[in-house]
Amino acid sequence: GFSLGNTVQSHTKGIWVWPVCHPRDEKKCLLLLDTEGLGDVEKANGEYDIWLFVMAVLLSNILVYNTVGTLDHSGLEQLQYPFESDQLL
Repeated sequence: GFSLGNTVQSHTKGIWVWPVCHPRDEKKCLLLLDTEGLGDVEKANGEYDIWLFVMAVLLSNILVYNTVGTLDHSGLEQLQYPFESDQLL
């Protein structure tokens, strides 16, 4: 599986993939994805975050968004932005 940390420091870089057998259908395999956190202050701009998030969404049929604290208006705008950007067309 994925290694875990107990801090807000970045551990995952890019997108990590972990294949596991489907628990109810042995003919299927699940691919679990782990992406690095968005909004890393060490990165120069947010374009990398946008593409990373878009790739995770396109590769997934279920997305779990983990955040420190509650999801506020600013967080919702960040989640919505990649889908409204004309740069993705």
